[in-house]
Amino acid sequence: MKHFAEARRDAATKITNIPNCDRFCLIWDLRGELRVLVRTVEGANVATTTAAVKAAMTDAAGAFWSDTVWVWHPGTRVPEAEKLIYETAWSQARVLDPGPPELRELDRHLSKETWFGEPVPPPWPLLQQTAPILSFYSFKGGVGRSTALAGFAIQLARAGKRVCVVDLDLET
Repeated sequence: MKHFAEARRDAATKITNIPNCDRFCLIWDLRGELRVLVRTVEGANVATTTAAVKAAMTDAAGAFWSDTVWVWHPGTRVPEAEKLIYETAWSQARVLDPGPPELRELDRHLSKETWFGEPVPPPWPLLQQTAPILSFYSFKGGVGRSTALAGFAIQLARAGKRVCVVDLDLET
């Protein structure tokens, strides 16, 4: 199975070979999957471009592909809110390759910040003696998260580490 970093790298290489596009933005979504925002050139066929992007991403990203392509075509009128989302994504994404075609990358963070912003700075300084903080997280309950956390904490304690376990499951 391919690692996420390999899927991102392969996707970035593969999609830039798709004709009739002048911009690509790879978006890592909240579930660890890749989405693509594409800007086509004037006169491009949107359906053909969408199919080509989907095929390239399926091959390159495999299980990390969300099957979501957003196409921004210059000749198409879009609602103002949708246009704002596209422009914000382009402006806040990191440039990977100035192109042509231009390739950018964007993270969508899960926090109280905007999804298109920079990562939140840590709430305390990260010093050499700062203990690591690990989180066991999933969108679904009943997957063994608490059991995995307990087992991991026991192994660390047996290895002589000082361990503090905090359960933040607010539903129980």
